[in-house]
Amino acid sequence: MQQSQNIQELILKLIHNTLTPAEIQQLTHQMQEIDDWSLDECLQTIWEEETFPVKRNKKNYQEIRAYLNTLRIPERKKQLALKVWRTVAAILIPALLLLSIHFYRQQHTLLQNLQTAYYHVHADKGENITVRLPDGTNVYLNALSHLSYPASFSRSERRVTLSGEAYFEVAPDPEKPFRVFTEDATIEVLGTTFNLYNHPQDQWIEVSLISGKVKVESTGVKKHTAILLPNQKVRYNRQTGDWDVTKTDLRFETAWRRGDLLFRSKNFTEIVSELERFYGVNIHLEGNIPNNTFNASYQEENILPVLENLQLHYKFSYRKSGKEIYIHFINL
Repeated sequence: MQQSQNIQELILKLIHNTLTPAEIQQLTHQMQEIDDWSLDECLQTIWEEETFPVKRNKKNYQEIRAYLNTLRIPERKKQLALKVWRTVAAILIPALLLLSIHFYRQQHTLLQNLQTAYYHVHADKGENITVRLPDGTNVYLNALSHLSYPASFSRSERRVTLSGEAYFEVAPDPEKPFRVFTEDATIEVLGTTFNLYNHPQDQWIEVSLISGKVKVESTGVKKHTAILLPNQKVRYNRQTGDWDVTKTDLRFETAWRRGDLLFRSKNFTEIVSELERFYGVNIHLEGNIPNNTFNASYQEENILPVLENLQLHYKFSYRKSGKEIYIHFINL
């Protein structure tokens, strides 16, 4: 094993043209004792595992293998072997230099591509997804949410885009602000935990701060800016431009993270949207839909107990077929 390792080290120096006269003699001596199978194994290991920038080139491999074979010939032919090595070195070393430049350019191009590549993660109906970003930030996507982020953050900032709802646990990095972009607002943090609600079909955007500090800016016609502290929430109406910063109970804002379904002053159309997202179903409404609002909290894994409870407050019948639910309101 030790002999094989020594030969590998000497062969590697040979490829780099850094062998001393004493090491040339040592390699020559060891080449007299090694068999063809062991030699091929050593050379193949170097070719596949070492980090020097040499492309897997069959011609170069065969030239090195041929020179190693010359070291195994009788003493009277060693002078010829030296001439052969000088010829091989004259061809191989410039080739290695060109390959090194080519390898560097490939790596540089790969790095540039990596910096511009984006990942897109989508949580479907009834699905929650956890995403770990390149900086160590954890993002928990609620159902019907879409997150886009680069494969590698830039040197100046960490930028992601969200549509839907997500809970962020941002890794601290004072040198790189973390920014979440939506169509109507930008949230900037250095290291914090917050919940962002931004479903395109709803007119409200909500940012609720759990810990740390965030800066929220609207990007619509009406410009607003707010610095949130823990237990504060900003609510922005993307249609009217209304902006409101209030204290909030984080148990309600993060209920979905615990698997709870929460309705606060929701009308039935809004309730249906939440049910579809939460349980991964499609709900079809028939009849006159009521406008009165409703408050409730559920911890049910199945939608049927929720529908049965809603029937106590709203007069409707329903039938379920797979993921399709048909609700018919009873006209009184």
